[in-house]
Amino acid sequence: MGIIKAKLRSFFKKNLKIIIPFAVVSFVGCAILTFRFSRRLAKDLDVTLTASVKKGGEYEHFLAAFAHVLNEDSSRYKVKLNVCNSQGASGTTIDQLDKGKADIGLVQSNAKWNSKNISAVAYVYSELYFLITNRKDLASISDIANCRDTLTIARLDPPSQTSKDLLNLISFYGIDASRIRYIDKDYNGTYAMLKSGKADLGFMIVGLGNEVISSVLKDPTLHLVAFENTDAYVLRRHKLNKFILPMGFYGLHRPDSNYETFATRAMLVVSSNLSDRTVYKFTRALFEKESELVNEYPFCQLQKIRNDGETYIPVHKAVLQYYNRDHPSFLDRNTNLIATVLSIIGLVLSAIPIYIEFAGRRRRISLRPAHI
Repeated sequence: MGIIKAKLRSFFKKNLKIIIPFAVVSFVGCAILTFRFSRRLAKDLDVTLTASVKKGGEYEHFLAAFAHVLNEDSSRYKVKLNVCNSQGASGTTIDQLDKGKADIGLVQSNAKWNSKNISAVAYVYSELYFLITNRKDLASISDIANCRDTLTIARLDPPSQTSKDLLNLISFYGIDASRIRYIDKDYNGTYAMLKSGKADLGFMIVGLGNEVISSVLKDPTLHLVAFENTDAYVLRRHKLNKFILPMGFYGLHRPDSNYETFATRAMLVVSSNLSDRTVYKFTRALFEKESELVNEYPFCQLQKIRNDGETYIPVHKAVLQYYNRDHPSFLDRNTNLIATVLSIIGLVLSAIPIYIEFAGRRRRISLRPAHI
């Protein structure tokens, strides 16, 4: 045993210059492998998020469905949602995110607010304009414009984007604003006001899966008011789209004809409170789990947002990084080449001590006196 130790000590002493580079390379390699292995063991997303949504509202139902889908894959995801009540108003949601009271929220995609602390992630589903009445003499916008009665309209209260959109419609169609009286109600309250006759009209902007609009359109005492000049209005409000709701979507003859209306989209937004890394992982999870999310929330329609002024709220840079993952950077495209070059450099550096040692031995041999 002592002889072996002595030989090993002698070997390491003679070849120290050769061993050190290999040891350094091995250490770095092990460190990289350990780091990558630990990353695989860690959860892809493990966060607690405060969501600015209306408690019990459609937006909360969507986010709860998304969290449920993620948490089913418990080996990769752990997401807990706390709700900060926004009363269903996009303006309130944006204000809460802007002030750091919430991390994520949903707003209408045509919401016009300026804040450097809020960024968009994706569209999650379409939201349609619905103008409903309990009066048979108000079948169209023209009927409303020509009506001499003071009309009561139930709608979401300001600062909701819904209330702003209603004012834009009234202005566009030339309806006398002095003959309009507003009652601020949530969508359940709007339905109740229409049923009781305390409101002549109700205005909602909701997704196709909204339970209230489903009940409204199945109610034979209520009907939809047809919009007019839709192409002209979309040209003026370029953040909107036309949408045709087909006859019978909510049951036999409900609605009783195709309903041409306008559509915005529910848009997922995040606060600057969240790190770029968290936003990237959140976005990746959203799109990777799209099929499961559709099963959980049938009217989900995930869409990427082009960063070309499509919305008033800019797209988060980490989201754009995810969107552009199919167009990798120079470093990503040339990783293998760079690794190969570094490997060659490592081999060359490792060979230098060997060459120096070999050259030194030859020099010492050449300097020895010749034996006669």
